[in-house]
Amino acid sequence: MVELTEILFPLGVADNKMFELLKNSFFEIDKGKKKDLLRIQFEARAMALGGYGIDLDKCCNCRRIYTGEGRAVFKRSKGGIACLKCQQESKLSPGLDHDTVKGLKTIQSDPWNEVEAFNFSDEMIREIKSVLKLHTEYRIGRRLKTAEYLE
Repeated sequence: MVELTEILFPLGVADNKMFELLKNSFFEIDKGKKKDLLRIQFEARAMALGGYGIDLDKCCNCRRIYTGEGRAVFKRSKGGIACLKCQQESKLSPGLDHDTVKGLKTIQSDPWNEVEAFNFSDEMIREIKSVLKLHTEYRIGRRLKTAEYLE
């Protein structure tokens, strides 16, 4: 968490929302919160606060509005989702269920307590984790040094 924070907000760049996110995350670790869930909540929100949020509103190719029905495909080069007409699922373009898209949107934009109330299934966590790994590495240009310890 600290490594990603330092990359997104280097020394001298202050951001109160990021500080609160980091502080709340440490409190949740202390309370024994599920590690994978905390990780996706922190990473998705931190990337959004740093200006690298994933565009979940429309297809990044044809611009069709995503209505929350059916699967979407994450496209790392665009930092957003594509519809199945424009992009097929693959290892580098993983698919997301409609509930997963909704959960990721909640993490990126809603207050901590609303994210806490969202019921994330293990499958949703797995899908988001896969997307965030690709997204973070692509946007910051490298793999986080601490990533291997979190696997």
